[in-house]
Amino acid sequence: MIIFFRFTKFLLTFFLMTSFSMLSLFSNIGLEGGVAVAQEEEEKKYKNVETRKRESVGKTCGSALDKVRGEKGPIFLAQAAEEAAQQPAKIQLEAPAVEKFETVYYELDREFLANVSDSRKVMQIKLAIMTHYDEQVIANIEKHVFAVRSEVLDIMRQVTENDLVSPDFRTNLAENIRIAMNATLEEAEDFGGIEKVYFVEFIVQ
Repeated sequence: MIIFFRFTKFLLTFFLMTSFSMLSLFSNIGLEGGVAVAQEEEEKKYKNVETRKRESVGKTCGSALDKVRGEKGPIFLAQAAEEAAQQPAKIQLEAPAVEKFETVYYELDREFLANVSDSRKVMQIKLAIMTHYDEQVIANIEKHVFAVRSEVLDIMRQVTENDLVSPDFRTNLAENIRIAMNATLEEAEDFGGIEKVYFVEFIVQ
């Protein structure tokens, strides 16, 4: 009887331990399965988010491309290119031809020497002229050189010491000589042509 009781106690203990092990095993399997399912759901959710992002980017790029192409797509671009080709070409304007005149210089051979008015000073100058006309002006000067020299000397004799200290003295003297020389040539040849007078030498002492 005692042996039967011990055997029965052993079976109960073995049954309880086996049941507890089986429950622990099933609990672990269920927990691992739940974690796996949760991870799988999370991956699906992540994939869905990435898919939506890609779709959103694709739609945005597609919209931008549609704006570039226009509502009518490549056909519209081809028509626009054809219309641009049919427009009249731009014409480049040519620069107008500027008529330039040859500048001629001529230096008179001899110096001009004259006394300053009401003074013991002497003024000595050497002249050159400029013209845009032909060699006829120079030929007329050489032809009437004595009359020209006389007019220049008369202008020089009218200069005073007060004139010498004027800032515009040389400019005014050159203009007065030009006018006098042209007047002499116009009187003799009906044409002057002297446009400017230069001082090659200018001495007052």
